[in-house]
Amino acid sequence: MKRNPQAHSQPLSAESMSAMWLRLHSDERFAVRANEMHYFRALAVALDDDLSSLLLLKKLKLADEYLPLQLPSDVVALNSFVEFRIERGPSRFGQLLHPSPSRPDPGIDVDTRLGLGLLGLHSGQAILWPDEHETLHQLEVLRV
Repeated sequence: MKRNPQAHSQPLSAESMSAMWLRLHSDERFAVRANEMHYFRALAVALDDDLSSLLLLKKLKLADEYLPLQLPSDVVALNSFVEFRIERGPSRFGQLLHPSPSRPDPGIDVDTRLGLGLLGLHSGQAILWPDEHETLHQLEVLRV
């Protein structure tokens, strides 16, 4: 009787998944305001979700830093309004915001998997990003 290797596969650890993500995206360029870099590093350390924390740190390592007024206007940053889609789904719209219990619609908290995925992307850029169940999906920014 042949064994199905998929049937007994273990989920990837946060370290393994983030290392795989980095190998897949090592040529990608992300952009972040230099004055927010410390905030995002502190956020990564404070996150309870190990995978989100590691992915954010890896994304920041690949990011180009810009002076606040020099960040290209097509980059998703804090307070940006963004139109995006996941896989081939319908386009969605939201504003990337600091975490808040009283977040206005259509707000996207920056400390969520979705918010962290959108952070630093340019219009037209697409990456693989895990959802809350750690399944990778294509996340594409349509417009900022």
